[in-house]
Amino acid sequence: MTAPECFPEMRPLLGGCRYADCRHLSEPGCVVRTAVEEGRSQAGRYESYRDLRAEIEAEPEGWE
Repeated sequence: MTAPECFPEMRPLLGGCRYADCRHLSEPGCVVRTAVEEGRSQAGRYESYRDLRAEIEAEPEGWE
């Protein structure tokens, strides 16, 4: 399971971004960020996603 899949409110949006490998952080055409900006998704939950994503990306290579 990837970070976005851990957030049920994001699941319907996945696959709708301009880029298939969108990380939902700063990429243009991101439907997840658009939903937050338009108030259709909670900003606090999105911040939790960003924190989780940062934590995952900071893990040492090969760490399990």
